[in-house]
Amino acid sequence: GDAGGFLTPKYDFKLKQSVNTADAFLGMSHHKDPGSRSCEDLVLTISLPGTSSLAELDLDVTNQKVRLRSHVYKLSVYLPHRIDSTNGKAEWDAGKQTLRVTGRIVDEDYGG
Repeated sequence: GDAGGFLTPKYDFKLKQSVNTADAFLGMSHHKDPGSRSCEDLVLTISLPGTSSLAELDLDVTNQKVRLRSHVYKLSVYLPHRIDSTNGKAEWDAGKQTLRVTGRIVDEDYGG
């Protein structure tokens, strides 16, 4: 899509089961349902070819939405689940030229 001269990057959402140290240490992680209902982290991967570093990106993450701008790209996308945006993280993969934004799901109706 053309957003006023900006490109809309390709992106996808994945759910990731987070295993904390207590789970691993106590061997309790096998109690987690392998279905998506037990996944606790939402991972948004955005493909940004031509971007060389995180410094080029203006990223704004709220509990329901991610907005990203650079000199080339513009993205504004609602999240499929509410996340805890204060404890999220953004990681730049220079090799793949992708940005990965991870947030803990906090949906009230989410079975996590």
